[in-house]
Amino acid sequence: MDVLSRNNGVTTITSDRGFTKSFAPGRVFLPDEYPEVLQKFLQGPNVVVIGLTGYSSIKSEHCARWGIKPGAYEYAVHSMLTNLVNELRTAYPGIDIRFVHGASDMGVDKEVIAVGEELGVPQLGFSCPEFLSYVDNENHDFPIYVGADQADYSDKFIQALDILVAANGRKQAFIHDMSAALSHAKYIVPINIVQAISSTGGPAAINEDGTIEDATELFYQRVVYLAIQFGIAGQDVWAELNQKLTQAIKAITRKILPANAAFPI
Repeated sequence: MDVLSRNNGVTTITSDRGFTKSFAPGRVFLPDEYPEVLQKFLQGPNVVVIGLTGYSSIKSEHCARWGIKPGAYEYAVHSMLTNLVNELRTAYPGIDIRFVHGASDMGVDKEVIAVGEELGVPQLGFSCPEFLSYVDNENHDFPIYVGADQADYSDKFIQALDILVAANGRKQAFIHDMSAALSHAKYIVPINIVQAISSTGGPAAINEDGTIEDATELFYQRVVYLAIQFGIAGQDVWAELNQKLTQAIKAITRKILPANAAFPI
């Protein structure tokens, strides 16, 4: 079991896998500091907080089976999020976009962190003792809230955001993140990136052993969603998906922002 300790402001994770990792004072925040974290990093005039869920890892065998090139999902996430931030800033010049993410140096989280740093978007990571070892502590210095356990960090992550973009993912994305977003009355925008870039249609919602393989596809099958008709000759599905995502989040953002920012003159 991974153990978290704090001494003179330095937070240290000691893993049962045989290593330790320390974080500088003022970077890691513990469960009793959650209200302070929200006030310090996610509140202010015209703030809109966006979070993204999806795959943390796609192996080469998955790429082959799903009909996507290695790295294509990650590049697509990066491209989509970059486009979204630029479009929102153009539409709402006074907007203050903030990112929340799972803090890990993997998959969706890694791309959110990179886009945030490239575009100057303030960000807050969420983790727990079990997953804190996956944080890249050498190349990044964003603040991190560490929940008591996986359920606590996931729930606090959802509570902190305004809009959840659900970009595929497995059981965690479907069972906790989407349900938590609904229970906390957050906006959810499911976007099936894998299907949009796949040459074979992407993964099944539920795989052969009964576990969730694609949370967004399962959501699509059970809930009314952004309507995109796949399979039309000459159709650029990826471009259409980006356009629909941007339009949907622009509309949601207008509802979140105060009037003077929502209707710029």
